[in-house]
Amino acid sequence: MSSISKTERLLQSMRTQAGALDRRPSKSSQPADETSAQARRQEVAGHVLQRLREIGVDDPQRRHRAMRVFLEGNLVALFGAEALADPQMQRMLDEVQETMQADSQLAAAADRAADRLLAGEAGLAAELQNAWPPGR
Repeated sequence: MSSISKTERLLQSMRTQAGALDRRPSKSSQPADETSAQARRQEVAGHVLQRLREIGVDDPQRRHRAMRVFLEGNLVALFGAEALADPQMQRMLDEVQETMQADSQLAAAADRAADRLLAGEAGLAAELQNAWPPGR
């Protein structure tokens, strides 16, 4: 199995677990149309990129922090910023990262992804926006 499919399986598992934790109705009273969903994804991507830039170049946990920012961005894109305030969500993120590090192939793929996130490659913001499904 390729590391990409393992990563996709992990993200799908994370979405499923997060969905089980998040049974609260949306605070938004109007349905999300594609324009507002795209604006939301752009906002989340911008926030993720800003947080990535704030990670110190000499930080020994640089890759770990970058992956955490990316995972949190996924949750915000899917469920809204209030999801991060839930302590269960934080524990789930801890478990996801521990699981990723426990599998050598997945850990290597996560490190490569973190390096790419930290490098701030051109087009990364657009790629992030397109990777996230419309959330709240």
